[in-house]
Amino acid sequence: MDRQSTIDVIKKVTQKYIKDNPPKPLTFKPFNAAGILRDEKYFFDFNFDKIFPNAKKNEKVYAWAKYYSKSDESLKLSIYCQSPVVVYSGGEVVFKSDIFSERYSDKKTDFTLPLKAGENDIVLKFTKTPAGFGGKLGPFLGKNNLPFYMPGRINQEGFIYTSPLNTDFDIKKLNETNTVWFPEREFPKNGKFQMENMYGLLDNAYGIAYTSGEFFENRSNAGINHKGKIKVLIDGKTVYEKNDSGVETFTISEGAGKKEILIYSYSSPDGWGFEISFDSAKLESPVCGEDFCYLGPFSINDEIDINTAKSFLYPVEGAFGKTYWRLARPNTYVRPYNGSPLFGTWGYPVGVTLYGMLKSAKYLGDSETLDYIKKHVQILCDTFQYALYDKEKYKSTTSLHHLLTSLDSLDDCGAFASLMLEAAFLLNIKNYEKIADFVAHYIFTKQRRLDDGTFFRKNLLHHFHENTMWIDDLYMSVPFLARYSKLTHDDKYILDGAKQFLGYKKRLFMEDKKLFSHVLDLNKGIPTQIPWGRGNGWVAFSLTEILYYLDKKYPVREELLKLLNELLSGVLEVQGKDGMWHQVLDEHDSYAETSSTAMFICAISRSFRHGWLFGFDEERVISAIKKAWYTLSSTQIDDEGNVYGVCRGSEFSYSSDYYKYDLLPKVNDPHGVGIVLMAGYEYLKLCDFLESRGKA
Repeated sequence: MDRQSTIDVIKKVTQKYIKDNPPKPLTFKPFNAAGILRDEKYFFDFNFDKIFPNAKKNEKVYAWAKYYSKSDESLKLSIYCQSPVVVYSGGEVVFKSDIFSERYSDKKTDFTLPLKAGENDIVLKFTKTPAGFGGKLGPFLGKNNLPFYMPGRINQEGFIYTSPLNTDFDIKKLNETNTVWFPEREFPKNGKFQMENMYGLLDNAYGIAYTSGEFFENRSNAGINHKGKIKVLIDGKTVYEKNDSGVETFTISEGAGKKEILIYSYSSPDGWGFEISFDSAKLESPVCGEDFCYLGPFSINDEIDINTAKSFLYPVEGAFGKTYWRLARPNTYVRPYNGSPLFGTWGYPVGVTLYGMLKSAKYLGDSETLDYIKKHVQILCDTFQYALYDKEKYKSTTSLHHLLTSLDSLDDCGAFASLMLEAAFLLNIKNYEKIADFVAHYIFTKQRRLDDGTFFRKNLLHHFHENTMWIDDLYMSVPFLARYSKLTHDDKYILDGAKQFLGYKKRLFMEDKKLFSHVLDLNKGIPTQIPWGRGNGWVAFSLTEILYYLDKKYPVREELLKLLNELLSGVLEVQGKDGMWHQVLDEHDSYAETSSTAMFICAISRSFRHGWLFGFDEERVISAIKKAWYTLSSTQIDDEGNVYGVCRGSEFSYSSDYYKYDLLPKVNDPHGVGIVLMAGYEYLKLCDFLESRGKA
């Protein structure tokens, strides 16, 4: 394939990905901290013993949520039953606890939730017994912020629930008007203004209300009723100010159009807060459907950076520690969410995708794609402080970057963190250092290791991986450690990464095939002996990542070069006749797999260009790369930039049938899109290299 055709492929794949995952702003939603919260293991905790301590034996509480599904499907869930529990979907029973699930309440029970396309009503019935009242509901595997939303509460996540009832509730009458649903939606009508209801009576304090208003007239009137000192600003100009309580009308003559409204309300012994109305304006705060958002309380002597606060990106220091925006409702706070599942999010497949986009876009001078990547990484860096605050405040999984804030595996840290550092080295990214330090701290102080320091998987929420070692983890750690060494000018990180390869080789390298087993099950003490394509791709690619940064003065570099040569010799031996590599590398009845082919193109091309291959036939190497790229780019990528043949995210098995027949490819899976772009970039670099040697 010629240079221009390769450039065209890169552009098509990149444009397709960006079109499917455009930049979207954060969305801001209400969140009731007195509702049914998730715990740190991603389970909704229905602790009705705590919520209703005076409930009587055999009384029942019903919890109700909506779940939106794009199609008819089923969702596998897990439940802990501290009392009798019945789960309904669409009014039909889909799970009922028994004496065993209730007796062993610390053991989860799995069940399948059927879903129809559109909105689904999910109801749980809990019955009080002397042994307990409640349960927990969460994902079957891994870290999944299950999108259950409160009915009638503007996309507010969670469940609403009844008070304890002594009779059965009619599931068919969920919208019955005389049913009181908790958590409470409004403050009681007690004659108090919102600031006092939210923050209580305080001395020498103030709070801020913020919104935008669309003014329809050049001049308009506003009516205000307030307790305590108050100041109203329109687009930064004070239009009303009074040092004590009052009921007044004032004129706004700032012109028509959209205006920013800030109201500073100050505490007084008689209470504080306000009501305000505009005769010619429509108010809309950053939280859809809400007139105002509120921030406070602050000490009277504290002066905050209002522009930082208005960005809604950061918590700010208040009178009682860090605080964030909230609403004038009981226990109701503003919570930011990502507006797109694959933009502004943290996760290893996205990290790999952006890495390929970054390198290819930088090579081609594609400023629009570089700007897209910068925006993605920057919003992560800008909201990291909020995400940590969110985790501490709610003792729950976070609304932003939940994988980053609940680190328990290399999967969730190294791949994206490596891309973040690469972007920081090439683009003007700000505030990335704290995330880099956070990830490095996890890897060095919390990641589980064997006696010789080799990484393995233990104490994960994804319990299927318990007590295993995966070759995937070399990519999930080593490229980051190499770049973090560059950032900190401390070689201990890259040397730790280098030693990982030796630990993995000792346990997982199959000398006869010169390929790696996918996984070592430490419970059984044996490797799977399945040379999974992408897993071996991770190893080969990671070796080239670390060799680029590892100083020649370290003896371990020669050991890594030896391993690279052994592995790539094994890889070349199992290349398919058409140039592709297969899902199971040495079983060519398995399907030709795109992501592993792309990784081997990258690893072999890099190794050849940098002079890391010894004793290889040069023409064979060049031919293998060209043939692989030609077949991949011409058969696995269509004219719209869709990428085919990418194995989806895997578990593991001792049987190759799992990899061949269960672990099937998925169109545009992010595990493959970025590495295909990286392969295109490496192919162009190889062309440059060969041209420089007169061997184009």
